[in-house]
Amino acid sequence: MLEKDLIVIGPNDTATDREAFSIVAKVKDEKYIGYWTDKTEQITVFISGYLSNVPKPFQTGTGRAAAQTLAALYAKYSTQAFVHIDGAFSVAILDWRRGAIIVGRDKLGIGRAYLCRDRDTVTFSDSLSDLIQAQSREREFDLDFDSIYTFLMIGWIPAPYSMFRGVEKLPPGTVIESCDGNLTQTTYYDVLNSIAHVSRRPREMLRQQVAMQLDRSVKRGLALGGRWGSFLSGGVDSSSGVSSLAQTNSALPTYFGGFAPWLNRYLPNPEEPAMSELVAACFKTDHHMLWLGPEALEGTPEIVGALEEPVSDGGCIVLSEVMRAAQQQKVDGLMTGIGGDFLFTGERRHMVPNLLRFMRMVPNFIWRGINWLSGIQPFVRNARISQIHFDLTRLLAVRTLSMEDMYAGFFRQAEASELRSLFLPEAYTKLTRDPLSEINTQFRRVRELNPLSQILYLDLKANVPDDLVREAETLGRHFGLTIYNPFLDAEFVDFAMSIPTAEMVSGLKLKVPLKTAMRGRVPDKVLNRKKGGLGSPIRWWVTQSDGFVAKVLSRDNLERRKIFSVETIERFRNATANGTRDYSKLLWSLFTLELWLQQFTDRKNNEVNTNVRITQ
Repeated sequence: MLEKDLIVIGPNDTATDREAFSIVAKVKDEKYIGYWTDKTEQITVFISGYLSNVPKPFQTGTGRAAAQTLAALYAKYSTQAFVHIDGAFSVAILDWRRGAIIVGRDKLGIGRAYLCRDRDTVTFSDSLSDLIQAQSREREFDLDFDSIYTFLMIGWIPAPYSMFRGVEKLPPGTVIESCDGNLTQTTYYDVLNSIAHVSRRPREMLRQQVAMQLDRSVKRGLALGGRWGSFLSGGVDSSSGVSSLAQTNSALPTYFGGFAPWLNRYLPNPEEPAMSELVAACFKTDHHMLWLGPEALEGTPEIVGALEEPVSDGGCIVLSEVMRAAQQQKVDGLMTGIGGDFLFTGERRHMVPNLLRFMRMVPNFIWRGINWLSGIQPFVRNARISQIHFDLTRLLAVRTLSMEDMYAGFFRQAEASELRSLFLPEAYTKLTRDPLSEINTQFRRVRELNPLSQILYLDLKANVPDDLVREAETLGRHFGLTIYNPFLDAEFVDFAMSIPTAEMVSGLKLKVPLKTAMRGRVPDKVLNRKKGGLGSPIRWWVTQSDGFVAKVLSRDNLERRKIFSVETIERFRNATANGTRDYSKLLWSLFTLELWLQQFTDRKNNEVNTNVRITQ
């Protein structure tokens, strides 16, 4: 690792001289940040994250070991080195021979990578706040109101956009090279290549290969070293991961996080705690049941600060508390089930193509009648009926939409007219781009694929890097844990995407290949039950007139901010409390956005905490 906290070199007018570079590198945590210069002093590598799959005889690892491996691979393959590695990382390579800087992000966008660039400068960091602080003397950054609008519409901000204009999130599987004043951006990995080359396999062969791929991926995570534990929500994905981990770890610590029983009615599936305990007993793990109360909400400012972006759901609170417990119990890393839903069709939207085919068989007026009935009192107060009403409303609305609009509709938190009423006129005039421009661009690349393949591609390309995966990876860093997602191992992803979609979904049954492979390993009760998730009582929180959310979204704060209409927010809150319309995710998004604004635009005189800043 760096022997000094701070290294500064340069500048010099000679482009090929090492003094042509200005390097500021401050290492905060040697577990994640690695630095290495090869023996010839021709290549310097900074890496944040880990390498989990590299060609032999090179070594996987984190920190210095990862930087050393990547330096050797770059010396052999140049920028093609990225094709040969997998992991969760952002990286900067200084090629002193050519006077070049290469920055890159892992294949699936698990690691964080932010950059600023202009005609002759690239500034790069794995942290948004560090990047802003590093550049604060050279430029001012304005809020990106288009990103705020996109976030409030769909719940996340797709790369390359960020919360600030002039700051980009490097897209997954991307390398940018700066040399001789020229900037070149290249996509070195795209899951589309696997989706476009599907292959059918005999049923038994497919079953064996799915199990084998999962086991191999888990072993690659274990090879990173340290004491490993696992999330165990009681769902198919985390239970499948534990079934692989338990083969090599007899004292495996596992964790379930949920809210107090009286809040269970807000959870997607109240059976999850029992399923979690069932799996833990089956594999004899050291299981920990973490029960959270409503006071867990008070940890949200810390979470938003660590994530460096607002969030649209409360699952991050559960993630945070589980990670805190694992840290206290001296666990080095946690494995998750994140990604299984995207590889093996576990989300409700993945059955939509089949549902729409089925709905065409029944007259439209019947569906509208069912939808009306499920939306009246007192049915709407039942969480499951409310979800049915919500899903059916969306299905009826998306039947005639394009794939682009349909996909956005799965995440839409409010209609365009509602968002317009939310923004004050002077703030609304600052919007300049289509909020779905990046999603539409991605869809144009996959027009020739079938509808389900298009949805899976967008999940992996746009939703995975900037939503739940970002939350887990970033919070893991915050608590000093390595987070490994076996289902997001690129080799496993390539394999899963080569399975024909007709074999992924059978009627309205999802995750067919994974459940078939886990039959006999994971209890049938887990495989046969409905999907759950990391639930939290955000609907209860956002409707409490004297609660923490209301205090953050106070009239004083909103009027000082001059972005949103106080009256519209109050109307959304009343509608959610009365059950006439559910704006809970939108209100939660506004709550975390205000917390983010307080920390990232209101605070002053913060200490510069740069991991890696490289300027040519």
